[in-house]
Amino acid sequence: MITGTVTRYRLERSIALTDQSGSIFAYVDDAIPLVPGDVVEVQGFAETISGEPCLNNATYRKIGAGPAPTANLIRAEDLAAGRRDAELVSVEGTLERIDIGRFEDGFVVRSGQITFTSWVLRDLAAQAISIPTGSTVRLTGVVSLTSDDSKRAMFELLMRTGADAVVLKGPPWWTAERLANAAALLGGAAMLLILYLIALHRQVRRQTAVIREQLQREAALQEQFRQAQKMEAVGRLAGGIAHNFNNLMTVVIGHSDVLSMREQIDADQLASLNEIRGAADRASKLTRQLLAFGRQQTLAISPVDLNVVVRDVVALIGGVMGDHLTVQAEPAPEPVIISTDRSQLEQALLNLAVNARDAMQKGGILRVTAGRRQTTEGTAVGVLAVS
Repeated sequence: MITGTVTRYRLERSIALTDQSGSIFAYVDDAIPLVPGDVVEVQGFAETISGEPCLNNATYRKIGAGPAPTANLIRAEDLAAGRRDAELVSVEGTLERIDIGRFEDGFVVRSGQITFTSWVLRDLAAQAISIPTGSTVRLTGVVSLTSDDSKRAMFELLMRTGADAVVLKGPPWWTAERLANAAALLGGAAMLLILYLIALHRQVRRQTAVIREQLQREAALQEQFRQAQKMEAVGRLAGGIAHNFNNLMTVVIGHSDVLSMREQIDADQLASLNEIRGAADRASKLTRQLLAFGRQQTLAISPVDLNVVVRDVVALIGGVMGDHLTVQAEPAPEPVIISTDRSQLEQALLNLAVNARDAMQKGGILRVTAGRRQTTEGTAVGVLAVS
């Protein structure tokens, strides 16, 4: 007969007990309800399952009650070594998936190099099954040692309720899979844009040549020539779109570099990130080849608030300048309105920021400042500075 404290109870199936000498499973048929912390006397036939002792065909009697036992935080490698059967433990790891079963749900978790499953009765899982994959979790349960076909030691956790699954940290947003999908989408859009620009440019050149020849023969064809000029203006607009797309590819490349520097990234994810970086570099190169065509368009002069430009540019480059740099926006206390081409101004700021990053190899603070000063003639002008 064994006297111990209940750590886990499954009705008409099993009791996990612990006392000063250790822990053990007792397999029972009785339907007397128990909760963790109850003190019971158990007697049954001593047997061995998967090399671990247990009591089979056992009966039990509740003789007292106490506080629910607390779990010790254990490394998964220690449990995989074939120790601590029937003990109440906690293990931390990354949730890979949740297998939904008829009676039980299995939480498949990876901790270091060890992957294991933690089971909970489906009726007791509650909100735990809604934990997103990729989350860092702490699972508490009773250890059940098993073995595979090669007799290699393995283990499972038997949780008591869904409350035994605790989220320590949510899944990261910029996973390698999401970044790959975003890069593939942007790459496809880039190819379509490039094909459209090439076809448009060729069409514009052909029609412009035809119209010019006709103008030399007939002055009446001047209207058709004006239409061709409109098409050429559309081509220049498309070149401006390619310019903005090149800025977006810069963000993709920057995030790829940041992710590739993380220590916990594995070889497969690093290979995927390198493929993403390569594809983004090729897309960026193709769009830059079109910028010469786009630069033929006239400047789009309009009123621009330098404070808005500073905030937008810092928001764009803040996450891609590297962990060694802190990018700060310092707008003026009042709006600073000037007349300029905003896209050209933003491109100039981006170029200055990149040059500053290359010069600050040891890190530091990169400030983008907007202000106003008086010229010697007494005229107020807007000022942008990168320092």
